[in-house]
Amino acid sequence: MILETRKLTKPSEEDALAILIICHTFAMLSASFRLAYRYHIRRLWWDDFWAFVALGSEVISVATYFSIPTSPDARSIGVEQAGRYLDLFFYTTAVWAARLTVSVTIVRLLPPGPLRRGSVWVSGLFAFFWFAMVLQKMILCEIKLGKHDVQCILPFETAVVELCTCILGDIWLISVPVYMVYKMKLRREYHSLIMSLFMCGIFTTLGSVVHKVFLLLGEIAWSAITAQIEVAISIVVSNMLVLVTYLYRRFHHPSEDSQTVPSDHDNRFSRVETGRSIAGTRHLVTYFSNHGRRGTEMLHLGSSFDTVQYHPNTDHYIDPRHPVSSPANPVAAHLKGRVLTT
Repeated sequence: MILETRKLTKPSEEDALAILIICHTFAMLSASFRLAYRYHIRRLWWDDFWAFVALGSEVISVATYFSIPTSPDARSIGVEQAGRYLDLFFYTTAVWAARLTVSVTIVRLLPPGPLRRGSVWVSGLFAFFWFAMVLQKMILCEIKLGKHDVQCILPFETAVVELCTCILGDIWLISVPVYMVYKMKLRREYHSLIMSLFMCGIFTTLGSVVHKVFLLLGEIAWSAITAQIEVAISIVVSNMLVLVTYLYRRFHHPSEDSQTVPSDHDNRFSRVETGRSIAGTRHLVTYFSNHGRRGTEMLHLGSSFDTVQYHPNTDHYIDPRHPVSSPANPVAAHLKGRVLTT
């Protein structure tokens, strides 16, 4: 079902090409920088895996989009059909891989508890949404064999279902980080910065809504262009937290770097990392691994935000600027402070 309306003017090839080149260049550079930087500081994790999947899917989607000839005389039906199937598959993969990047980042930031376990399940649900949407599109896509202008026209219901899943996913990716940052009780400048970065997920929702509206209106040219723009926006937003915190740190304290050294004091600590906070105060960041638990980590974002950490013996969160001394912890015994409860 396609909504009946007056057709919009088709964008010129030059304008569409310029817009897509700008959007995809920025998206690819952001993802490439994120992966290179995270590899450089040796902090690659599953969120970076999904960032890599999103980047690879974007590259293939862009290649297939531009490989489809615009002139009917230069077209091959088989090549065009294959290109549109690939574009459809990798468009969906890129969008949901970008959401999974943010979702898995949330899992990494959360301390052990019900919310973290729930976030793991939600990440699995996102993967299921991706698989279901790809399968549904491949089955229901209407290919007109033997004709030029082959289009993959999705049923009305499919577009509505995809729009609903995208909106629900983005609501989770915005609301949970906002709650998480609020509970971490960061200083006001850090609080506002990280909150605003996660709120950028709204742009992903807007891109998805605009694309689905053009799809429902039967505007094939505009829906194809907005699909590519949606992919670029999703990837940029998924990498924004790493990029902005890195730039924030560099511009405010360009000479500050972190270095990791092994801990020889106690096997209950996985490592001790020495760094300098944005405020300029030296501190020790200790990762607790007793009973499989670990602290909330902000340094992996590429920034030196002060970190609130989980203590496995007290079920409290420790501010590394003022940790509690404990006779059982030879590293923490050097430190003094207070406990932050949640």
